[in-house]
Amino acid sequence: MSISTIVAELARALEPVITDAAPTALLAVARDMPRFVAEQRLDLWETALIADGRIPAETKQELAVAELIELGRFNMYGEIDEDETRLYLERAIASARAAGGTVDIDHATADLTDW
Repeated sequence: MSISTIVAELARALEPVITDAAPTALLAVARDMPRFVAEQRLDLWETALIADGRIPAETKQELAVAELIELGRFNMYGEIDEDETRLYLERAIASARAAGGTVDIDHATADLTDW
């Protein structure tokens, strides 16, 4: 499972527990990350995220969305750092679960070397 696929899966896992408009809009963009990767236009993915704005990380649900976005953005401007990305993934999974999301991703075996 690539980074973008993981981001999309985490977004799907969070959708049932996120009810506010701003985080919901960000999840929709996050869910589309694999399409932007296929089109080789991660710059447009990031532009879409910025257009939808930042959310405060005051609740468990908001924190989970923020951690998910950070996972997706982490390696955008450099070489993929697999070890550091795995740490971002672990935080995103833990936050999603704490927010009530059902996550079925094994961070230990995820392929974090490809978008």
